[in-house]
Amino acid sequence: MDKQKILIPLDDSDVSRKILPAVCEFFGPDRYEILLLRADRVPASQFDSSNIITRPMIMSGDLGPYGAVTARAEEVDPHALFRDTGWSPFEEQLRRELDNDIADLRSKGYDVSVAIHFGKPAEEIVEVAKLQRVSLVAMASHGRAGVKRLLQGSVTEDVLRHLSIPMMIINVAEA
Repeated sequence: MDKQKILIPLDDSDVSRKILPAVCEFFGPDRYEILLLRADRVPASQFDSSNIITRPMIMSGDLGPYGAVTARAEEVDPHALFRDTGWSPFEEQLRRELDNDIADLRSKGYDVSVAIHFGKPAEEIVEVAKLQRVSLVAMASHGRAGVKRLLQGSVTEDVLRHLSIPMMIINVAEA
């Protein structure tokens, strides 16, 4: 029997990791594998608009959930441009941030894979969930309200609106 895949997007906060114990409690390693996603915005130090016209663009693909052209997984590496422009240190840093989570999940018997993506986190989560055909997306919500929510938005809510697969969400209100 093939294992079902659970996508767990994590950011650099402790809040996002609060979903891990809940996933382990409800979904055992005998039937589920885990895909950890670290999606982060493009590092500002790497964006130089002076040569934007000369940069190659990936245009083959399908219309994505937000109306942008996205690469087909089997044809084009959607992050190939990053690898050629000195982004690997940022990718390595994001991967290192997941090392303890990976080790902890593996010690509990889970098969764990990792994806590192640059872009708008909600869009990357939705895209990875669809491309990887995950069975469940599990996330912790920061529980922002009022002005903070207006200014920072809600990645969890945005993902929820754009996916039709089950989601496990825990609300961790900010202190």
